Amino acid sequence: MLMIDKREQSELASLIIKRAELIHIPYEFKWLEIGDYILQVEPSICFEAKSIQDFLNSIRNKRMFNQISNMEDAYDKNIILIHGPL
Repeated sequence: MLMIDKREQSELASLIIKRAELIHIPYEFKWLEIGDYILQVEPSICFEAKSIQDFLNSIRNKRMFNQISNMEDAYDKNIILIHGPL
């Protein structure tokens, strides 16, 4: 099962949904406290998706380090997915 944060409204979210449907991975939208996408398999995998600008802002204001720490505390595997044009 793929859990997708309800707040995710990006082009990336649309692409992930299309891919999940294509390969028959069930998904649902849910309010996620940590991460943007959670793949509920063993081991659990958390994805935090960031546009390039959001990633840079998160580094500057040090929010990224807190997010990574929260992900490490909650999930087995964690991935920061940086997307979008330069």
